[in-house]
Amino acid sequence: MRRAMTIKFILIILLSVTVSYGQSVDLENYLNPSEEIEGSSDLYDMIEEFSVYKFDLNKSAVEELYTIQLINSNTIRAIQKKRKRGEIFRSVNDVKELNLGQEQENILLSIAGVNIERQYVEKFRFRSRVVRKTSVEDFPEHPYKLYSRGTFDLSNGLQIGVLTERDVGEKEFDDHRSFYLTKKSINGKYDKILGDYSIEAGQGLVLWQNGFFGRRGDPIFSMKRGARGIRPYRSASETNFMRGAAGAWNHRNIKIITFVSLNKIDASLSDSGEVLNFRRSGLHRTEGELSGKDAVQEKIAGVNTEWSSTNLKVGSRFVTVEYDANVNPKDSPEKINEFEGRKYKTFSVDYDYTIGRMNLYGEIAESDGRKKAQIHGFRIGYERINLGILYRDYDDGFGSVRGVPFGGGDNERGIYVGMKWNSNRGASVSGFKDLYKRKWVTTNSLTPSRSEDFRIEIKQRISEVHSVGIRIWGANRELNKKIIDEYSIERKILTLQRRKNLQVQGKHTLSRSLALGWRFERVTLEDLIVDEKGLLLSINIKIATPGSLRLYLAATRFKTDSFASRIYLYEQDLPGVLRNSAVFNNGNRFMVLARKEISSYFSLSLKLEHLSRDNGIEDSAENKIGIQVDLSN
Repeated sequence: MRRAMTIKFILIILLSVTVSYGQSVDLENYLNPSEEIEGSSDLYDMIEEFSVYKFDLNKSAVEELYTIQLINSNTIRAIQKKRKRGEIFRSVNDVKELNLGQEQENILLSIAGVNIERQYVEKFRFRSRVVRKTSVEDFPEHPYKLYSRGTFDLSNGLQIGVLTERDVGEKEFDDHRSFYLTKKSINGKYDKILGDYSIEAGQGLVLWQNGFFGRRGDPIFSMKRGARGIRPYRSASETNFMRGAAGAWNHRNIKIITFVSLNKIDASLSDSGEVLNFRRSGLHRTEGELSGKDAVQEKIAGVNTEWSSTNLKVGSRFVTVEYDANVNPKDSPEKINEFEGRKYKTFSVDYDYTIGRMNLYGEIAESDGRKKAQIHGFRIGYERINLGILYRDYDDGFGSVRGVPFGGGDNERGIYVGMKWNSNRGASVSGFKDLYKRKWVTTNSLTPSRSEDFRIEIKQRISEVHSVGIRIWGANRELNKKIIDEYSIERKILTLQRRKNLQVQGKHTLSRSLALGWRFERVTLEDLIVDEKGLLLSINIKIATPGSLRLYLAATRFKTDSFASRIYLYEQDLPGVLRNSAVFNNGNRFMVLARKEISSYFSLSLKLEHLSRDNGIEDSAENKIGIQVDLSN
């Protein structure tokens, strides 16, 4: 006990120093603030890829820049204006003169080859990490989470990628294995691929990668998808990818992608061998989970076409899906509208039309000849303000086997309105309102029938080194809830649940190597039955030493009435890992992350984390350690 108190005291003393390092992209702005995230993400893959395959801002086509979802439309227009004036990008200062704001500058500089000739392409990149967490829920025989990934560039644009991953409790160190061989063009696009891959097309109704951008993130950014075509699959998530071959062919302004996939997927089977449901967790720890591993063979084949001109882009795709077992999910009433059988087809068309400052886009899809889905958006952007509106309508049971559309996938109809305004004095205001409902709710379902999500955020950059912000977001939802009445009889009632989060935070960069960040958050949750509250205060420090050692320190104090009033805490994690975890009850959380660049091609990272919680019955504590090695050449 005395030892634990000593550790806490040392960490608190460290956090009293107001120092940190550098500027970076605030990834939190692009994520759903109340969604659990822990692990590698396509978002980091995107940033890492841009660090190797740079864009030439003097020559890159506008449509190519639009596929980089992190770049907003105002940034693209600023680049266009500079190029039309006959000016070129020679150095970092040329990017800063665009006055895009700190975050857009950071994104642009991370992907743009300025003040250099063609970027050196790494021959290989390897990453491996081990994470160990101590808690009562651990599997004592297999307590380590393992992850390794390597990318190797061969001659003539050929690239090989290999990934192995094991979750805590799984026996095999390579419980999940992934491999790909791809042909990459000089601009970084993928033309051919063999192995594990995904395809981004349209607005994600039918084909997309993992959904790492939440609809409660940046109001304008999250509205529209920027399809990039064939993508190698490099995520540790064991679902939502294809295993086979895909190729892209271009002829003038027409692009065609054909693809086939043959993969084994997890499922729960009935005694007669029918599929009751597909398992998406990827966990294989217990006998029950192992029994459903690779239980069903899935065949996918399809074609995606795209025609583009100066202002208009039109695409279509046709996908067939077939299983080697009959899918019969009618084991519960809420599955009455889901797909039943062995084979179904999905077809969709999309459009993207830009005229001046206005942009119209959307996608319409049909699955199995009877289930439909559609999404349509409109955006308009000026120098300081961007506005947008988005409508979607998804039938319950719409078959989108590899789709990740805005807001979900099926059984939803809604309208979303977003705006973002930037002043020339460092202030910005953004917000959205999303009204949507479930079109069909079963008698025993606890999903919301109607929802109203909202967010408003105000940021002010006080100076080049100080900024503050306030964010309010929440949701009002109708819920079917079970209660026990005064006669001890269980009843179902329709109730309105209100949740609101207030967040105030600041960032203070005092030098090139030192800075401080802090956050205060308050959550309220209420309906006819509960009235709960939660509070959180977090402080973090970044330190960069002259010897290429970087430290990230964080301390958090939280208190909530229960898990229902939990607060999500986004924080720095091991390189290539996003972390947004829930804290609840009454407790403290401390973290130290250190990264040392031992040489230009070798770095070592270490993360230590301690969490203590009083749950009202007994105290519980968790300790977590993670070690990661990064190699490149």
